Amino acid sequence: MTGADLPVDANAVTAITALPPTLLRNHLVTQTYHQLATALQSLLGSGSANWFDFGSWASENVGAILSGETLPGPVRRLLLGSGDELGDGHHWSRLLEDLEATGADVATRLAAGNVLVFAEVAPAALAFLGAHGAGSVEDRTKATAELDRLVAAPPVVLGQRRLQIGFGAYAAAIEESDESRRAQLVLAGSLQMLAEEQFRLQPFISQALGAAVTVSFRALADRLVARGLKWIPPVAWTARQGAGAADHVWDAAMTRDFLVVNWPGERVHLGHDVAPLPERPLVPPALEQPWVPDLTAVFDEFDRTGGTGRHDASFDWADYGSRMDWLAWFFLSRSFDDRLMRSPFAPDQVETLRRELVERSP
Repeated sequence: MTGADLPVDANAVTAITALPPTLLRNHLVTQTYHQLATALQSLLGSGSANWFDFGSWASENVGAILSGETLPGPVRRLLLGSGDELGDGHHWSRLLEDLEATGADVATRLAAGNVLVFAEVAPAALAFLGAHGAGSVEDRTKATAELDRLVAAPPVVLGQRRLQIGFGAYAAAIEESDESRRAQLVLAGSLQMLAEEQFRLQPFISQALGAAVTVSFRALADRLVARGLKWIPPVAWTARQGAGAADHVWDAAMTRDFLVVNWPGERVHLGHDVAPLPERPLVPPALEQPWVPDLTAVFDEFDRTGGTGRHDASFDWADYGSRMDWLAWFFLSRSFDDRLMRSPFAPDQVETLRRELVERSP
């Protein structure tokens, strides 16, 4: 680590997860992911991105959403009001207060999902680095036992313990001498961790995407019931039922037309097919088939294109399978994009984060 790097250890992870859901916590999660990714790069030696490279920039996008940076100007002003983060401002108009409350709800859900995943994968990565690092035999043995405990703790996802399999693929990559097979094992491990991450995020993504419609319908129903008129309950019930149906339509429309994220060097539209990087094939040469069994198994599990990459656009980002299909192709196509391995923050920003974290650490 450089002098400006964050301290990355169990105490730091505990301190970060204990912080309130603010931009500070999000930025600390983002930078910690980046430093873990860099450490894993050195250990795995594949030259390709690992899950923590992708995780760093995904977390950075959550931060952009929380601060309203991804919203059009007028909408940003409506949702932020007098505040600096999504949903923390103040409005006098009841309509704007409802919008602001929805923004706060979205922010809370996204932040909660982000830190939930962080609390699971960051300690496991630290244990993995310890188990395969240059420490004493005793230290590596303790770290291995801790890693075994941590990867067995999360729930089974579609019949498998994804973190356990993912870090197992990373361990196999360390021992692999062939560069192409090593990169394939890294991607296999990353996709297994991705499956775990997205499973854990599923309720947060679904609720966040539907928040605007759900809040509007249910608020209408609650106001109708509050009036106490005899004919109101059936109408209120219909409004509540309508919220569920509208959610699906809204999620699909949002995915198709509005879900665009800023990625290093590009803007990525989640409702479009994954595009190759400029002047590069969709599948990097080192990841061309035939693949190691570890990669074939996990990729085939989520690929809905028959191995072509055509029509992999997510039709509904709230749908786990649709999301995983798109993300699997995105991970595959961006595995050798060096821009993912850059720090998301400038050195002076990292130094500020380091001071904030040190002040809050036990």
